[in-house]
Amino acid sequence: MPGPARRAGGSGETMSPHDPAARATAAPVPHSRVLAGVALLVVSALAFSLHNTLARLAYDEGLTPTTVNAARTATVFLLFVLVFGRKGEWPKVPRAAWLAFAATAVCYSLHNPLLLVAFKFIPVSLAVLVTYMFPLLVAFMAAAAGQERLRPSTLAAAAVAFAGVALVLEVGAAAYDWRGLALAAVAAVALAGNVVGAAHLNRHMKSLAVPFALSILGTVAFGALMVADGGPAIPATARGWALFAAATLASPAALISFYFALPLAGAPRSALLMNVEPVATVLLAAWLIGETLSLLQGFGAALIVAGLAVSALARLGARVR
Repeated sequence: MPGPARRAGGSGETMSPHDPAARATAAPVPHSRVLAGVALLVVSALAFSLHNTLARLAYDEGLTPTTVNAARTATVFLLFVLVFGRKGEWPKVPRAAWLAFAATAVCYSLHNPLLLVAFKFIPVSLAVLVTYMFPLLVAFMAAAAGQERLRPSTLAAAAVAFAGVALVLEVGAAAYDWRGLALAAVAAVALAGNVVGAAHLNRHMKSLAVPFALSILGTVAFGALMVADGGPAIPATARGWALFAAATLASPAALISFYFALPLAGAPRSALLMNVEPVATVLLAAWLIGETLSLLQGFGAALIVAGLAVSALARLGARVR
């Protein structure tokens, strides 16, 4: 979940995290192009999941969370430089949006580093499932900010999803490191704040201007954190370099797929289909890292995804009506 997501203007649709805000076109799209967009969204979700899983594997090869995050953010920044440099148009943050940008920047600077550090204390699948509660937190924050109405379906979805979290944590049974759980929970709150802030900033700034401006700040801030942490940490083996490169490139690959998919699939479908990400992360973590979930935890994970899907479907239905 590398960057700010967005709500489609006035629709109440929440885009995924792991990226930045953009406007989807409202014109009808041919069915074949919609299917292409859906395929790209699945690729995007898988790439985000792969980034998280490979980052955890890279830690075993001498990499640190600060080095991985600095490399990921710098790669995304260079991607935006190529896009805007080719157009010759460089977006700016208007003076009226400085305060909102500062608050959003704080959230942006916190969510991914905290999640990457959480991987050092708790399983990747558990950290992502806790963090992926952010869409429901967005609904509450957006309602408090007057951006959208809080629907009864959202409250029901939140109850189901939080019950799922309790089952995943096996409350009263397992003893997980509280530091990892706290980091993942704060990452969820920061990511939700990032989404709501990006939605507000999109009223003042052009498409892609918000993530570009945040990527500049992130490159500087995460680079400084890496140096303060004694980095950059250099992999000691060829396998380490391969994991580092793959984890770093997976993030912009997910970003590119998402932005190509958005105008094809539309905002509502995009919000719904990005729920593939937590499921993919659990499966990849089981395959590549050997993490496992008990039957009870698996049921809890299913409840979390179901709660998110119900919330997204309700918004999709509200938009259609």
